Amino acid sequence: MIVGAIAFIFILGFPTKQNLNFDIEVIQEDKLGLFRPNTPQAITPLKNSPLCAGYQWPFEDSVPTSVFRVDLANPSTVKAGAIVIYQRSAINNLFSVIHMKSGQCVRIQTSGRTIDFSNRDQLSIFPNVKLEDVADGDKLYVVLQDEKSRNLWLGVSGQKYFDHLSSVVWLFSGLYLGSLMIYTIIGVTIAIWQRSKLAVAYSAYTFVTFMWYLQNFGIASAYLPFWPNEIYFPELQSFFTGILVIGVAGVCILFLRPEKKLKWFLISGASIVTLLFFSSPYYTKGYEFGAIGLALLAMFALFILVKNVSLRATSEKLFALGLISSVSIGSLQAFSVFTGLEFGGFAIFSFPVGSLIGATFWLMAITDRLLLEFKKIQLQLIFDATHDHLTKLPNRTFLETSLKRI
Repeated sequence: MIVGAIAFIFILGFPTKQNLNFDIEVIQEDKLGLFRPNTPQAITPLKNSPLCAGYQWPFEDSVPTSVFRVDLANPSTVKAGAIVIYQRSAINNLFSVIHMKSGQCVRIQTSGRTIDFSNRDQLSIFPNVKLEDVADGDKLYVVLQDEKSRNLWLGVSGQKYFDHLSSVVWLFSGLYLGSLMIYTIIGVTIAIWQRSKLAVAYSAYTFVTFMWYLQNFGIASAYLPFWPNEIYFPELQSFFTGILVIGVAGVCILFLRPEKKLKWFLISGASIVTLLFFSSPYYTKGYEFGAIGLALLAMFALFILVKNVSLRATSEKLFALGLISSVSIGSLQAFSVFTGLEFGGFAIFSFPVGSLIGATFWLMAITDRLLLEFKKIQLQLIFDATHDHLTKLPNRTFLETSLKRI
């Protein structure tokens, strides 16, 4: 029910029209021969132009860079603050818009998920800047810097559209984080009540997913005073992603209860995938290999589930649905990062949606299994009280109880 409400608000509330009176054409600079994208030298030609007072050069030469030129039709219609240029992916570390006026200094406005929200022109998860007065002959460039992905996924809209878009995303984020916290509290309650290691692992998984979302979209660094600043963003991102893998593996192992060899295979696989994610700040292919390894690990867990239990019980079916949802929907985000396919703007939120659906099914599966085990224990206690321990034959208590029923 919670997941359905979140999906309803996100899909129906997500604006689809920008309501602009001009068109935008995005041209990658390597086609024009002016820059060399994906290399630190891509932005070197821009350094020769003087910066306007109050603006700083935000780029690092050692970080992979892509440069794009934005052509606006009828730029004279753009008024100061009336147009917002933003990135729909929300996952690039640095997103900058360079405004070069003919014969004048250069203005650079910077955003990105490593930039504090207070430094963004608009309070939004999406990196954004307001376009100032743009005249004919001006040049607009978008510069992306990130170790993993530099997909453009650019959006240009009016102020009203962008405010509505941001409101929908903030509402989705609030419902998503609230749902995860509720699931965590339920899991802790079950763990205390039933003394269940599985419930403990589930609670840890949902809480880590909660923290991952805060970190991934820069919310934690913006609103948590004790949170490390943006300098440590890559390390924190890789840390929470790796811990998330451990959480998934822990839930799968405790639920599946595989034999010793399969159990150690899952533990070894999860450890390798975790190390790959931990290495991503220093090894650019670490995130890519980690995402592939995580998908393979999830498929192996599903194989164990089908092989060992054949999905006979309701809890096993629910757990399988949760695993499939997390992998199939959540993997769209990693796939989009590597391929550049945006999937209509859904890709960036596919992992949160997939993980929430998976967490919902897993909570139902865990609850069903614990209730079933509780009933089994209850029946066993009744049997022990009414039957002889050695012969398993009905005892005096059974006889007296039967006589009372007559």
